[in-house]
Amino acid sequence: MQLTTSLLCLAFLLLASNHVSAQSIASVSLPPFVGGAASTSGAGYCAATEAWDVAELYCRTCGVNQTVSASQLYFGIPGSQHCTCAKGYYLYGGSNLLDSFSACLKCPDNKISSLDQTFCLNCPTDLTIVNGQPTCPCGTYQYLATRDSNNVALSTAECKPCPAGSYPSPDASTCISCPQAGMFVKNIAGTYVCKCNTSLGYIEQPIGSRCVNNTAKLPILASTTIAFQTAMGPSGLANAISNFASDYFANYLESATLFCRNDWNEASCQMLGNMDQCALQFYDTSSTACSLYAQIYQTRPVSKESKVFNRRIGMPWLYYSEIPSQIALVVPNITVNLSNPPKTGVLNFVLAAYSAAGEFLGYQYLKNQFSFCTNSDISDTPWLAVGHNYRVTCKINIANVVNSTLDTIFYDPFLLDDNGKYIPVPVRILNLAQNQYGYDFNYAGDVFTRRFFLIDNISGVSKGKLQVLRVPTSISFSIMKTIENTGQIYLPIMDIMYAERVVNGYIDPADTSVYASPTFEFSMSYGMTMEAFWSSMQVMFSLSTAGLLTAAIYRTLRWSKRNTAPGENMDMQIVGQSVINICGCAGATYFWYLTTICSYWLFFYKGQSTLYLLIPTKKADVYIFTCVLITATVFQTAYIIFKVYIQCKSNIFFFDWEKSRGKLSHSSTASQQSKEDPNGPKNAPVSVWRTIFMANQWHSLQTVRKVSIEFQLVWMYFILEGMGIMYAATAQPNIRNLVRAPRSPILTFAVDALVWIGLAGLQLVFRYLIYDRFYRDRLLQYADLLSIANVSLIVFDEKRHGYYIHGRSVHHAADTNFAELNENLRREENDMVPARGLDHTDQQVFEIFVTPEMRAMYDKIYGIVAASDPFTQMKSANLRLNGAAAKQISRKMKSADEAAVTAHLTVTKFLCNFVDKNFKEFQYTTRDKTFMEKILGATPDVYHGSVFLNDPRSFGHAMLRGIEPAILICYALIFVCADIAFDSVPAAALVIYIIDAALVFVRTHFGERNLSIKTLLDWKFLI
Repeated sequence: MQLTTSLLCLAFLLLASNHVSAQSIASVSLPPFVGGAASTSGAGYCAATEAWDVAELYCRTCGVNQTVSASQLYFGIPGSQHCTCAKGYYLYGGSNLLDSFSACLKCPDNKISSLDQTFCLNCPTDLTIVNGQPTCPCGTYQYLATRDSNNVALSTAECKPCPAGSYPSPDASTCISCPQAGMFVKNIAGTYVCKCNTSLGYIEQPIGSRCVNNTAKLPILASTTIAFQTAMGPSGLANAISNFASDYFANYLESATLFCRNDWNEASCQMLGNMDQCALQFYDTSSTACSLYAQIYQTRPVSKESKVFNRRIGMPWLYYSEIPSQIALVVPNITVNLSNPPKTGVLNFVLAAYSAAGEFLGYQYLKNQFSFCTNSDISDTPWLAVGHNYRVTCKINIANVVNSTLDTIFYDPFLLDDNGKYIPVPVRILNLAQNQYGYDFNYAGDVFTRRFFLIDNISGVSKGKLQVLRVPTSISFSIMKTIENTGQIYLPIMDIMYAERVVNGYIDPADTSVYASPTFEFSMSYGMTMEAFWSSMQVMFSLSTAGLLTAAIYRTLRWSKRNTAPGENMDMQIVGQSVINICGCAGATYFWYLTTICSYWLFFYKGQSTLYLLIPTKKADVYIFTCVLITATVFQTAYIIFKVYIQCKSNIFFFDWEKSRGKLSHSSTASQQSKEDPNGPKNAPVSVWRTIFMANQWHSLQTVRKVSIEFQLVWMYFILEGMGIMYAATAQPNIRNLVRAPRSPILTFAVDALVWIGLAGLQLVFRYLIYDRFYRDRLLQYADLLSIANVSLIVFDEKRHGYYIHGRSVHHAADTNFAELNENLRREENDMVPARGLDHTDQQVFEIFVTPEMRAMYDKIYGIVAASDPFTQMKSANLRLNGAAAKQISRKMKSADEAAVTAHLTVTKFLCNFVDKNFKEFQYTTRDKTFMEKILGATPDVYHGSVFLNDPRSFGHAMLRGIEPAILICYALIFVCADIAFDSVPAAALVIYIIDAALVFVRTHFGERNLSIKTLLDWKFLI
């Protein structure tokens, strides 16, 4: 019997082998029809003249004078079809038709072929033709013999009577015995039926397949019809079917009830239990089978051998009478030691199998019985390892199941404990109305049962035809860790959901609709009560939120101090800035919050030797994580967009310290003469190319960052995908197990975030310790270049906050030839010139905080420049797209109007005088930053004048480099979201690469446009 069940499980594997889940790698291509004769309706896979060879997996074409035999059956499993000689033909030249020398030859006209079609012989009577086939007719109760008792071939067939208690088969080739000794056969209208002998005290009509004493009390059956609640038809709509006349119930309900009640027949009681079982009746207490079972169950005494749950002697155990929460809190005698998985780290489930007739088929370990998803790890049972969360999905082909000849097997699940005892595992049928809301640990209101099945192709048979089929759509095990004890678990709970399909018509095997190909999901989930953990996390989350709100308020106050003055009404701006600051603080804070929490789960869950910690698997827990992740990603993305917008509209101004080196000898036009002395010689002009060059260098620095995104993504892909580190996020407690399996979102965040942080940290350390120190620091290099060019730069990113690079040269001239430039550099190298910085120091770069009066004067003078049409520069570029005329215009550069040039010169003079402290009302002080200013970015008071704080690299905050930490956090969050959503590291890397390319393009394009407008340079100067 155990061999029978094992072969049935093998048949399930063959049945599902052409339905591969999205996570499978490859599959064997099997036809959707693997058993039985080829269908004339077209539902079969092979043609009518082809036989399916299950060994070589192809349709073998039958030759001349051959036909397709019915499939051979081994323990109910469809075997290989084969070609055989047609009736009236015999095999010649070999032992079978696979021999290339064999052929089917026709028997003489007055002869027929033997039953094994190996020779021809005469009929005992005249030969007749039935349906075009030669046949030897025999009398009533006779069969046709072609060999004698010694298996020797006869020259003439013989019609022999069947023994008492048997009748000839439909083709008269053999005799079929009645199911019980003592029965006799009647021929009623050409149909043979077995009857019981009334002279022996039996009722003539057998009940089921057995004779019943005429004194027995027959059960009163209210009805043998059943109901299907959610039977889906080809339209995709599910409807209820009531009063379905099931052959199985009509033929066996009465006999099973009778023999179970009167004879205590174990098989009959098991059969009655199968009928009462939820797969066939959904544990409907109002059904006939259910009420009959309940009546008999109550009459049986309680078993004294039942130590855990109440059971009745001789009756199948179907229901739990205990409170569901008590059942769920049973602790089996199993100690889980994860340090030695082969022995105690694996759960051993055992299934007790029963046939539909109630026959016990034996015990079997749970291995691959649920392998509807072929080529997945379910067949290798890694999910039996303790703590190994697992999930796999695939499609069940209904046409495949309909055309199969698999038996319906019923199972009672058990868990084998450390002492070798079988602990019954509760089953929760989710089709049951009481169980449709139950995923709570307390299981309040749920109904636990014991028995389940995989495929039901018997209850939906009516009048000999399968009309309704039931298949599972989900099977899952839920295992909770005990609250008090380490290394122990509560009793596993098995959940199963069934789908019903109306199959009385043709089903296309290639149909992938929800009707013809329902999704099947198998999962194993481990969990533990999270109340204490989430209480701690709620406190931590509240503190984090309070901290970020405090930081956001501080940033807003700092912004307000830099951008508002007493009496100004900027309520809406402050509100908007507050929202942005909250986004920036929340995105970063929640990122580190999630990184901390997920890293905790990763290291402690993966590093445990004795089971004491399980990761959250419930939808509610994962939902909380998902909400925080999405919130952090959205907030951080909004913050980055706003910061890039601010950078692209900042005020940038280059002012040249270079003085004219003489007078021109004459003037070509009156407009070129000096305004001070229209009739006198004009000052020699100062070259603007140094300013243009410095503007280009500034433009090239806008998107420079310390961390290379390309390097980051390549190594992310190599480490996560190439080295398989991504599978450290699988929901199993072995850190060394990197086998491909579904990943936990929480562990995925931890792995992705830690690898991202590690790679970014390595790049930053390399930049700080090696690249910037021993190769070049581009920010300091740019400050030095400004000093050589004798050009200073001032940037206002806020109203009264910005950055200043003092580029005033210590040499008498910067607009000079190469020899003089080299001499200047030599003198500076030998300390033969004053220091470059302000106030006779080396301090060149400052973070500046100016007074409202100074900024008002700057805006007043600079207003003419700022008032230029911001789209003027782009209009000429757009003309290039408008035909041949645009080609001539596109090479021309836009000039600024005279008023803007004059304003530009005025701003230059104003800033030069301001830096030289020539304005009594616009004084400033320079100093180093205090500790609070370095750590918290505190804004100094400017009541007594502007403040210049020395910070050599501070102007990097006006570029992408200044918001690089926020960008890296944003990219890390987006990478994790994409990895979880697409379950693909390459897809996540591609998403980040595209986003970064878009960010660089936007910052470059609009930064160039802003620089062109603010410096009065045509955008074509910026290369």
